[in-house]
Amino acid sequence: MELSRAVSARRRHVNADGAFVALRVDGGDAKTNGIGAMSEARWQDFFQTMVNAGVYPAEMDFKQAFTLQFVNKKVGMAAGAR
Repeated sequence: MELSRAVSARRRHVNADGAFVALRVDGGDAKTNGIGAMSEARWQDFFQTMVNAGVYPAEMDFKQAFTLQFVNKKVGMAAGAR
């Protein structure tokens, strides 16, 4: 995703007063991994977007920026869906 698309997507979650509106937390990866789900692939996509925008150097090790240790535990999912 290019930076302008990411910024545009972010703006859709802000109302006319500049306040964030409620977002759904049960779609996408959260459907299968629970609230707060994330993956290395998502981090890599974000990192590449930032590299393309000139924010981060391409040789930076983005894997040092996160851990999956505390996520993808199916938090907030109905007991039957686990």
